[in-house]
Amino acid sequence: MFTRKNIGIVLNLIAGVSACVGVTLAFVYAKDEGFSSAGQRLLYFTNLSNIWIGITCLVISILSIIEIKLKKSLLKNYIYTLKFIFTVSITITGLIFCVLLAPFADFNVWTLSSILTHVVVPVTSIASYFIEMPISPMNKKHVGYALIPPLIYFIIGSILSILKVD
Repeated sequence: MFTRKNIGIVLNLIAGVSACVGVTLAFVYAKDEGFSSAGQRLLYFTNLSNIWIGITCLVISILSIIEIKLKKSLLKNYIYTLKFIFTVSITITGLIFCVLLAPFADFNVWTLSSILTHVVVPVTSIASYFIEMPISPMNKKHVGYALIPPLIYFIIGSILSILKVD
């Protein structure tokens, strides 16, 4: 049956599995793509934001399936707040890649890993967020919360850059 809940579960599962597969492929092919180690991939906001949203989407899917079976509400507003925060992060990832990086790259950036982490995960995460958005509206502090992951990444990235970490 095509209910909002079922569509949300499917979209969350697609986002979660795509994030897992995309990040795993990025780690597996890191050496082939010029990285000194697979762990170096964790220095990229793309992989971090995919891990965050992937875990969140999978947890929401599992809890939603359990809710249907038990006919009991398990998803709390804080889970939707986390989903909002990580959806903003993955949206930033997708937009920057698709609008600023991919069009100007001098090599093929459209690998399976890249398509999953920069297109499939952002699109399905955004769609699932709007389909399952809680009845209680977000307030202004949630917008501030959404800026925390990119801000922390910027600060840590700046420090690592100053320290000449590769």
